[in-house]
Amino acid sequence: MMLKQYGLMESPRDIVIFIDDKDFDLVEETILLTGQKLECEDNTTFATERYGKYTINNIQVDVMGSFQVNHSSGVYHYIIDKQSISMQHTIRDASIPFAALEDWFVLYQLFPKGKDKAGLIKEYLHENSVQYPYLLVRAQRGSLSQEVKDSIREMLYLH
Repeated sequence: MMLKQYGLMESPRDIVIFIDDKDFDLVEETILLTGQKLECEDNTTFATERYGKYTINNIQVDVMGSFQVNHSSGVYHYIIDKQSISMQHTIRDASIPFAALEDWFVLYQLFPKGKDKAGLIKEYLHENSVQYPYLLVRAQRGSLSQEVKDSIREMLYLH
């Protein structure tokens, strides 16, 4: 959904919601008012504390509490705070916060199937400028491979 907001994708295939663990039960309860819970297969990429997979109107919704990603150089812990939110979008009277593209640029590089999306974001940020460089600097302090740190450094240099 976030990629659609920036014109990088026609229609969303999925929605990813990062939350604090303490809010997981409430979020799941709310989603189940209109959606269905799906079976979660074992996933060695994500090291989240709590994870749920749902479908609402044929769109997959992944809810992740205390989001962490396993990768070749360790475990990256995604910091979710007010600085991470780059925009709010209203859908049916509900305000939906969107994480910054800069954070997603880092995250997609860590996902086994995320390289293409990271490339789309990289191109977008090259054309439209990095808006939140402090998020890239903050990400560099986390546990990341040298390759990802180098791509962040390149993005900051072009900024």
